[in-house]
Amino acid sequence: MKQNGNEPSWYSVNDAMETLGVCRRTMYEYINTEKVQSKKEGKYRFVWIDDEVKSSISDRNGISTIQNSKYTDEAFSILSEQINYLQEQNKELQEQVKEQSKRHDVIVLGLSNTVTEQKLELQSAQFELNEEKSKGWFRRVFNF
Repeated sequence: MKQNGNEPSWYSVNDAMETLGVCRRTMYEYINTEKVQSKKEGKYRFVWIDDEVKSSISDRNGISTIQNSKYTDEAFSILSEQINYLQEQNKELQEQVKEQSKRHDVIVLGLSNTVTEQKLELQSAQFELNEEKSKGWFRRVFNF
């Protein structure tokens, strides 16, 4: 039932919300506190909007906009500080991860070399053991 935006008339709740620039909760708060006139036809609710309603609502919105702007600026500065802090922390953690990665690589290479050396020693010991077994009983006892 939306009409020309400048003419006083009955608006659906959705159209009234759009015209006044408020959310549904605020619109129903205005209806419940009788700050705006409303009527119900069947299952539909309509809101009366004229210049007086528009100016009173816009005055309220203007005050809240100023307050919101103040809080928004404060929140923005707090969030900016937190972002800067987190970016610094991120850089420090990345440097720590790089250092730990280097240490890890050195340790892994050292362990790899140790494992390789132990494998060679084991193979050599097994070879000697096999050679010892292949000698006869007499040779093993008397070292011939």
